[in-house]
Amino acid sequence: MISLQALLDRLPPAWGTLSRPVADLDSIDITCVAEHSGRVGPGTLFLARRGRDTDGHLYIPAALAAGAVAVAGELPLADLPAPLPTGIPYLQVYDGRMAFALLSAAFYHFPSRKMTIIGVTGTDGKTTTSTLIHSIMATAGMDTGLITTISALIDGEVFKTGYHVTTPGAFDLQGYLAQMVAAGCTAAVIETTSYALDQARVRTPRLARHVGELHGGQSSPVPCPGYVRLQTRHC
Repeated sequence: MISLQALLDRLPPAWGTLSRPVADLDSIDITCVAEHSGRVGPGTLFLARRGRDTDGHLYIPAALAAGAVAVAGELPLADLPAPLPTGIPYLQVYDGRMAFALLSAAFYHFPSRKMTIIGVTGTDGKTTTSTLIHSIMATAGMDTGLITTISALIDGEVFKTGYHVTTPGAFDLQGYLAQMVAAGCTAAVIETTSYALDQARVRTPRLARHVGELHGGQSSPVPCPGYVRLQTRHC
């Protein structure tokens, strides 16, 4: 848990603006950051953004009803589909995906800054390659965490990341990295899909290197040459 003021103080410049401040941001405790109203609970900072199939701004009332205490969104305050209740601060962000990644990392105090992060991407072989790299680093004596389609491995303990979720969402990802730091890990290997790159899930971890084929194809969710641009701009 962190106060809203402390969370905002951790953000880098140009993340957005506090469109509706309240009297005492230190008194607002944030328990998590969510961009899906179904994951909102008491103390949540809910981030609304325009998606491919719907607009997250439409779900702000549902998020507030579920316990959200602050809202961030891409729209100006005056353009929200429904007015915010009195006392709810509103943060207008420039890029919803990037803001969610930043807020998630800031919530956990930027754990990727405390480790070497290796991202493995490509069309095929990501899980195998990630596991091999983790095994090599562990054999060399490095305390290393691992996140793949199968699970997250932290200090010998296995955590289920969700059914066929290759790269967890930004908040969950940062949570796993924070657990690794707490467990004494000095490095982490992350299986990284092109979806994760496109959705900025791994935008804040400092990826030391990407390993994988940079090509498009029927199995690639992002058509070439866009796929290649997605991969290379994060290397």
